Amino acid sequence: MSSIPFLSRGDTSIDDEESTQLSKREYDYQEKSQAGEYKYFTWTRAYIVLLNLCIVVLIIGISKAGDSDGISSLNNRRSWSPVQDFVEYEINEEHSTDHSKHTKYSGFPTPEQNAAWSALMKPIFFNASFDELRRAGESLENLAAVKGGGYAATIGVYHELHCLRQLRFYLFHKTYYPNMTQAQELYLHGHLDHCIETLRLTIMCHGNTAIYSFAWEESKLTKPATQSNSRSVCAKWNSIENWARSRSPIRKAKSDT
Repeated sequence: MSSIPFLSRGDTSIDDEESTQLSKREYDYQEKSQAGEYKYFTWTRAYIVLLNLCIVVLIIGISKAGDSDGISSLNNRRSWSPVQDFVEYEINEEHSTDHSKHTKYSGFPTPEQNAAWSALMKPIFFNASFDELRRAGESLENLAAVKGGGYAATIGVYHELHCLRQLRFYLFHKTYYPNMTQAQELYLHGHLDHCIETLRLTIMCHGNTAIYSFAWEESKLTKPATQSNSRSVCAKWNSIENWARSRSPIRKAKSDT
């Protein structure tokens, strides 16, 4: 990497020369001016500096207000969702950069892992009312009705988690699809290609700007490892999950049917 060409203390520039000449002109003017004129000149300069500072502060304030108004304007155009008023947010510092560490959702399949994913995906569907779908801007033709009233619906995050789970199933297809036929594999290719596109759209939509850096962990590695200490503002998952569970379709027990 080439070094940054910092100027040394002995270097001069046009700006330095202009500054020197300006100082000399001020000194000459001050020597020739009367005491009253010198005082007037000083207060005039102070007034001009203060005025410029006020203008800069005003411009910054207008700029920030414009950015805020722009975001608010975009949020006002976003489709309504019944969950949006229930979502809470928090600072999150969690990163998955160590390939040897796994959560209850990652690693080779285990009964505990399967149970964790099943619990995570359980409230994927909810009964939406006709008015909710209309307010959300959904097409109202040929809606799939649900027994007990309402219409089948889900929210985007559960669709994306569904896609992740399907990709995981295929990654460990020897466990989850041990007897997969050629026709089934062809279907999965189409489904998973849709899932990849769904996740691409969501990832690029939210545009995570957290910084990731790279560091050498072991001398035997051929490339540096990813690391990050970035903090992000994230939705509190339990605020979404609690809402989803509260809206899940009520399933009658077998003894009640």
